[in-house]
Amino acid sequence: MEEKILDEVVPMFEDIDADIAAGVVNHKVSDHVDVTVGSIINAILMGHKYRSKERRVEFFKIKKMIDDTFKAFGNPCMILFQYKTHMFKNVPYLGTLYKSIASSRDVIMDYFKEKVAEKRATVDFDNGAPAEDFVEAYLRKQKSLESEEGHTFDDEQLYGTMWDLWSAGQETTSNTVNWCIAYLINHPEIQEKLQTELSAILSPDQLVTSDHRSRTPYVNAVVAETQRMANILPTNVTHKTTKATVIHGYKIPAGQPIVSHISSMLYDERYFPEPHTFKPERFIDENGAFKSHPALLPFGIGKRACLGEALAKMELFLIVANLFNRYKFVQNPENPASLKRVMSGTINALPYKCRIEKRF
Repeated sequence: MEEKILDEVVPMFEDIDADIAAGVVNHKVSDHVDVTVGSIINAILMGHKYRSKERRVEFFKIKKMIDDTFKAFGNPCMILFQYKTHMFKNVPYLGTLYKSIASSRDVIMDYFKEKVAEKRATVDFDNGAPAEDFVEAYLRKQKSLESEEGHTFDDEQLYGTMWDLWSAGQETTSNTVNWCIAYLINHPEIQEKLQTELSAILSPDQLVTSDHRSRTPYVNAVVAETQRMANILPTNVTHKTTKATVIHGYKIPAGQPIVSHISSMLYDERYFPEPHTFKPERFIDENGAFKSHPALLPFGIGKRACLGEALAKMELFLIVANLFNRYKFVQNPENPASLKRVMSGTINALPYKCRIEKRF
């Protein structure tokens, strides 16, 4: 998996270097991050990346549809749609919201159907070769079960899984990296400390790998503090009580849908003093080693915790460490990177551009 991630970090560097060489002063670094993370997840999912001009157009079209859907899900009224969705489609205002989401969903699903059809037409199901990506693996399994009744490997299940993996795998990781850059632009002393740690073990023209992770506690602390402060998913996914219980005097019946509020831990002064201050040092122990905290749960908890946690952690470390090892990110006075939080399906930073300087 590390190889797949680093395979996308290198072309990201090439794109940024090309912009610098072309005289670009203020960079929209989020575009580079989005394409990189999108290519990583799509290489795993469908077997192709978004590096060519045509593929980038394809990527940003689908990303816009997913962004629009996430924005709609940031509307408090969306809680109603978790139940009987179709009953609201003719209700004023709610109907408009429903149609907007349905329109974006249809574009995305049509895209997935097209890609599945392309894959199905090119795979030789008789050669027994190992699958090169998730969609091919699914189709091979589906083919092997076609004579059995009652199996669940149908196309609708595949499209839904592709939606889950693509949207969750791209949006959350890109968003966290973009928040990290914004925080370190606004805290240049922390950026310098992180780069000093990296410079002690490798040069700026070298790639950071997973082997460096144990030797870079401050990088790990910066990533952890970014996840805590950005808190891009303040509420976890819905769970259900398995039995009646009482919490702080409130009676919760069995079978009741519940949603945990992660912010209540991430900003709790008992666990994180000065919770609204960006302070990576809180994750460094007295010996200078990285220390996590049981209240740091950005991926959720329980059986419905994020399935992509291991991949996301590796992506965050490798992308953040390599970006700051190679470049210095500087505030753009005309459009400064704001730390204002914008509610969507996830918590976004306001769009920003910054100046980028090579460190070698």
